[in-house]
Amino acid sequence: MPLPSESQTRTPEAVTAQVTLSSNLNTTPAAKPAEPKDADAPPPPSKPKYHVQSIDESYSIFGVDAIWQNQYAVPETDFIAFRKRYHCDIGAMILLVAGHVAQGLYGVISLNATPHMLVVVCGCERMRADLPAGMWDDPSG
Repeated sequence: MPLPSESQTRTPEAVTAQVTLSSNLNTTPAAKPAEPKDADAPPPPSKPKYHVQSIDESYSIFGVDAIWQNQYAVPETDFIAFRKRYHCDIGAMILLVAGHVAQGLYGVISLNATPHMLVVVCGCERMRADLPAGMWDDPSG
């Protein structure tokens, strides 16, 4: 179908016809609107603050899963790795690591973070017993 010149005016019907004729897409019917919920039904259970449900509901993520891997693990230290699930956001976890570095507990070789995963590759020559008792406490309290 030839395009109209600038002097010709297009009506909405002509534009729709042009798009319909030039389109090879199959259209699907619109989804049905959700049915109203029963007013007497109890509210859904509350979820933890940092909960993410996968699209296909095959898994759930709560908070941040954090891993520390010590690259200085030698016979003089027994701190090789540590893993823990925290119930806070990633920002609080990065501040926790910054606090550890400021205290001189370890140095950061590499830090990788996503909203629900933190991996710290660190260098620490201390024994686990020499690390502070509350070092691995959840920053959310």
